[in-house]
Amino acid sequence: PALLRVASGVARHDDYLRELVAAAAAQRAAGNDAFRAGRAQEALDDYLGAVRMLEQLQLGGRMLLREAREAALACHLNAAACALKIPGSLRHCWQHCSFALALEPDHPKALYRRGLSFLRAEEEMHTKGSESKGKADAGGGGGGGRTSQSTAAAAAEGS
Repeated sequence: PALLRVASGVARHDDYLRELVAAAAAQRAAGNDAFRAGRAQEALDDYLGAVRMLEQLQLGGRMLLREAREAALACHLNAAACALKIPGSLRHCWQHCSFALALEPDHPKALYRRGLSFLRAEEEMHTKGSESKGKADAGGGGGGGRTSQSTAAAAAEGS
C-alpha cells in the first residue's frame, strides 16, 4: 500500500509538470499570434509569462523535463526577437539570448540575435554621437558610413 501511494504521488507530480509545460506552450502560442500580428510588446509579455511558468520546472539550474527546456529555449529566442523590434529593448534582447545560450551554448539564432543587438546598440551610440556633434557643429552632417551597415543588418535580419 505504501508503494502504491508513492507511485500515485509521483504520477500526480508528473501530471502537474506536464500540465505546466502545456500551459506554457499555450502562453507561447498566444505570443506567436501577437508577434505575427505586429504586437511585439504583447508577444514579449506572453513569452515572459511562459518563461515564468517553465522556471518552476528547474532544479539546481537544470530543467526537469526535456520538453520544458525546449520550450524555455524557444520562449527566450522569441522574446529576443520581440526585444529587437521594441525601441530601447536591446539590452533585453541580449539577456534573452544569453539565457538561450545557457540552455544551448551554440544555438545559431541566439548567437545571431545577440550579435545583432550589439551591432544595433553600437549604431545607436554612433547615431546619438553624430546627432549631438551635428548640433554642436552648425551644419555638420555626421552620418558616417553606418547607414550601409544598418541596411545590411536589416536585410540580414529579414532573411
